[in-house]
Amino acid sequence: MKLKNQLLISHVLLSVVPLLIITVFFYVKLLDTFSVTMAESADVLVDQSANNFDILIEEAEKAASTLSHEIVLLQALRERPELSSYDAYRIRINRWMKNLHNYSTPRLDAFYVLGEYQVFSSNDAEITENVWKEKEWYRQTVEQDGPVWFSSHAGSFVGQETEPVISMATTIHDSLNDELLGVIL
Repeated sequence: MKLKNQLLISHVLLSVVPLLIITVFFYVKLLDTFSVTMAESADVLVDQSANNFDILIEEAEKAASTLSHEIVLLQALRERPELSSYDAYRIRINRWMKNLHNYSTPRLDAFYVLGEYQVFSSNDAEITENVWKEKEWYRQTVEQDGPVWFSSHAGSFVGQETEPVISMATTIHDSLNDELLGVIL
């Protein structure tokens, strides 16, 4: 091989090999930095999602507590009103529940108050059958006598079928004698 070719090959090797080594070094370093950044971003997103979910749980429990202490609602659940007075209760309470839903907890899908003789909803859902007392979620709520959370399931327990939801139910007790008046879903 001629000296010219040998010098060219050695010059190329002396130029390209360090360049390749530097490129590999920076690639590994960049990949490591990217991995760390992605892991940190994932941690932040998980923490933020958990925080948002905690806020949503707090909002749902706060709304249920507000509903369970509403005097007009308790009065409506205490007695078996005649049809004419029931309509007045239903309109007033449904409007109040809709306002509570729209202004204080818009991220929640709907509220349902299921009493012995009355049913109220924040989304004007027509619930005609009184079959929820036979359902497992109702029995579990009454047994635990407090907020009970149900994992993701298709649609509402009492309303129209919708996308998967997570439900919370709690009991409503009469403030006068602690008698069970119904369930908030």
